[in-house]
Amino acid sequence: MKPIEILQAIPQFSGASPESLVASPAWAMPCDFGERKCTMLADAPAPADTLDIAMTLENEPHVLSIADSPNFPELHAVWSERAGVPDAILLVLAEKDCGALFQTIENCARRRLKIDGLAKEAGAGGKRINARLVSGGETLCEFSVTASAALCASLGQLRHIDMTNPSVRDIELESRIVLASVPLQPAEAAALAPGDAVLLPEMEGTDGVPPASAWIEAGGLFSVSANGVSPVRDDAMAHVATSAAAPLSLGDILDCAESGGATLPKMLSSALAPETPLVLSQSGKVLFAGRLSKTGLMPSFAVDGPA
Repeated sequence: MKPIEILQAIPQFSGASPESLVASPAWAMPCDFGERKCTMLADAPAPADTLDIAMTLENEPHVLSIADSPNFPELHAVWSERAGVPDAILLVLAEKDCGALFQTIENCARRRLKIDGLAKEAGAGGKRINARLVSGGETLCEFSVTASAALCASLGQLRHIDMTNPSVRDIELESRIVLASVPLQPAEAAALAPGDAVLLPEMEGTDGVPPASAWIEAGGLFSVSANGVSPVRDDAMAHVATSAAAPLSLGDILDCAESGGATLPKMLSSALAPETPLVLSQSGKVLFAGRLSKTGLMPSFAVDGPA
C-alpha cells in the first residue's frame, strides 16, 4: 500500500470532510508565492489588524483580510497611517504588492479571483480560514479568508495532509503479532479441545523469536511485514497471534510502507516466552486461547480452551 492509501483507510481520515481536513494541524498545501515555493498552513490565529479586500472566486463573494508584512513593501510603509490614505490609493497599493498572494489563492482555490475593492469590514460572523504562507521556515504573509463549501472542497484534500506531522504519526492502532498461518478446515477447528495442539511448521528453529514470515495485524486494517504494508484480507487460514494487543504508531506503519518492509516495527522482533498468551483465529473470529508449546520437536499451539 502507498502511504496515501493507508491514510484513506484509517477512521480518522477515511470519512473526513474537506472542512475538517483544512482544520487538521497536519494540513499543509504546497503552493507558489511568486517565484518562491512555499506551503500554505492553516495554523495561524486570526490576524487582528488587517486590510480587508472584497473579492469573488468564480462569482462567489469572499472577504480576504491581509495582515501587515514586509513582503508587501509599499503597503508596509503606510500601514500604521493607512486610516488617512484614500481607499483608491490603498487598493492600488494592495493590487501592486499583493498580486503574488492573489495568484496563490486563485491557484489553490482553482477558481478565478476578481478584486472588487476594499471591504468595509472583515466579514464578522461565519467561518473563516486563517492561514499563512511559509517558505524555508520563514512566514511570508498571514491572511484570513471567508470560508465556503466550494473553497474548502478545493483546499481540503487528503493529499494535502502532511504525513510527517506528529498529529498523524502519533495515531496508534491496536496491533497483534501473527506468528504463523496454518490450513485448518472448519470441521478440524470445531473438533479442537483443551489439550490438543496445532502444529506450527513456520516456527521450527526460531527459538522463541517470531519467524521471518510473521506479520503484524494493525487495527484490523493492515498487514505489516517484511514485504511492506497491505490490507488485511481473509485468506481462510487459521492464524496464531499474540493475545494481548499493543499499540503501533501510524508513523511506524507509514515508514514500513515507504521502505517496502525494510523498516519493520520493533514490536515484531520481540522474543516470545513459552508462557506468552496466544490465540487461534480464523476469518476474523477468535476461536481458542492457548500458548506456544512443542509436539515432539515441532513447535505447536497448545489449546487451553475457548477464547
